[in-house]
Amino acid sequence: MNGAGIGNPNVEFSPDVSAVTPVAVGGTAYVAWGYRNGSVAITYAPNFMEIMDKRRAYKRCEARDAHSAQASHIVFCDKTLSFVSGAWDGTVKLWSADPLNLLWDSRKKEDAMPGEACVQVAYDSHSGTVVAALANGIIKVWTGLVVNLDRPSGSGFLHPDRAEVIQPLCPPTNTLPWEADPVTLSISVSPRHISILVHANKDTHISRIVVPRTGTAGDIARSQLADGPLGSITAITPSYATSMDAKGPTFPMFPPTPISSPLAAFAVTLQDPVPVMQSSFVAAGDMLGRVCVWDLGQPGETGPQGNSEVKSSKRFQAHDDGAVTAITLSPYIWVTGSARGTICLWDSISLTSLRTFETPCPRPLSGTDWPKVEQIVVDRAKDMFLASVGSWILYWKPGRPVGASGKGKGKAKAALGPSKPSAERWHRKFFAPNLRATF
Repeated sequence: MNGAGIGNPNVEFSPDVSAVTPVAVGGTAYVAWGYRNGSVAITYAPNFMEIMDKRRAYKRCEARDAHSAQASHIVFCDKTLSFVSGAWDGTVKLWSADPLNLLWDSRKKEDAMPGEACVQVAYDSHSGTVVAALANGIIKVWTGLVVNLDRPSGSGFLHPDRAEVIQPLCPPTNTLPWEADPVTLSISVSPRHISILVHANKDTHISRIVVPRTGTAGDIARSQLADGPLGSITAITPSYATSMDAKGPTFPMFPPTPISSPLAAFAVTLQDPVPVMQSSFVAAGDMLGRVCVWDLGQPGETGPQGNSEVKSSKRFQAHDDGAVTAITLSPYIWVTGSARGTICLWDSISLTSLRTFETPCPRPLSGTDWPKVEQIVVDRAKDMFLASVGSWILYWKPGRPVGASGKGKGKAKAALGPSKPSAERWHRKFFAPNLRATF
């Protein structure tokens, strides 16, 4: 829905939407839209959590600012209220969301080929870095596109201070945008380097490109994250540590274990001293239900130089019923979902299994597949998670046990358990009423 909330399907729903990204900033919801005709729009919804407040505002870009082909991907930054859009004409544009203004345009090539279509974009607003993945495997990087927070419309038309074009080592076979494999793109920017992770669907490895923020194109380092997945990678979740004391998901410091006994080396309890480091890493699940973890090094490190292969430092079997379709990381638990709708909780330090949830969906009709886990959200402050499985939503939160009443009069007091968030709460099964809600 991209209208004013009046319920008219001819106004509210547009069949030509090709890209959409929603984000909540405080009490206001923003939805960025991309259309098949290349235009871009934004919807504002203040106080969107209030049921009675139906105020909406919708604005579409000027015709001269739109892409000349279908918008393929949009990524939004809530800190600067800006977003980046990419299109099949190979152009990449940077916009301010409130109000909607064009801040930068990569310019269209007059002799652009279909293989130069932009299929995925990534955006780091702090450093002003924009990265685009093209259908022919080329990666383009622009730096210096910093949005001015002091002005609601950005800082006028921006100009990048550097542009890089990185050729692929193995060009894809399908370069037409409507036939190209889906691409996963992620970036991390340190004071000295720009780390780019690229994965094309059906590949059994992840390509890592490290671009120096100062220097020449010859200083680019490449590596392949491989030697772990047994099939095509189906889910990727990176975790970047921006500083040595950054608080985030921790990297498990244990030796690799064989697939035949994935949890044999994890005889560790929460009371044991566990070595923990804040390091960047990426977790990926494959088609056979296996999850592999690659260490990306400390913040600011470039990793292996040259065209090298990096072996996974941790491997374990997460699901036996299908491919891993979703991975979510938090400091205390990791959550994975499968193609059959099952959800598993793992201790983030030892990677031991804490709980398993069956799919909340009813049995599908004969000949149809089970709905897969689409997305998982973990709320670290409230110790709860939400999982989207098909059209169903599974909600789970550890409860608090009630102590037994004594002989005297009065109500029993609740045993509050640990006062700080920890993985211990996720271990105790009597803390875990299985609550399911559907919408």
